[in-house]
Amino acid sequence: MAEFLIANLGERSDLPEISDAMRFAQEPHFEVSAKMTQGLAWQRVRLQGELVIDKNGGLDGTSTYIGMLPEHRIGVVILANRGKCQATSAGRKLLLKLIEKEHQDETPDESSS
Repeated sequence: MAEFLIANLGERSDLPEISDAMRFAQEPHFEVSAKMTQGLAWQRVRLQGELVIDKNGGLDGTSTYIGMLPEHRIGVVILANRGKCQATSAGRKLLLKLIEKEHQDETPDESSS
């Protein structure tokens, strides 16, 4: 799943045809609401002003989530051995926390000046 995520983030320049296909699959094809569009199986949702592209799923006894913030080139994969757990909610919160930390690292520390 990590390799799939890396490819979806456009990090496989050695596979341009695959990268093009993955980028096409992420493009919006159907508007669900003002905050959400649907690609080819990918959900595209705006959370706190950030574009999150993600997909959830699972089978009996499992829950899964793959999500990314393409503008920040980061993503997460969650594989849970429990059905009906909140993998999507956890994944989205984790993505936003990762960029919150990223923004904090970019802010100069006032105590060091």
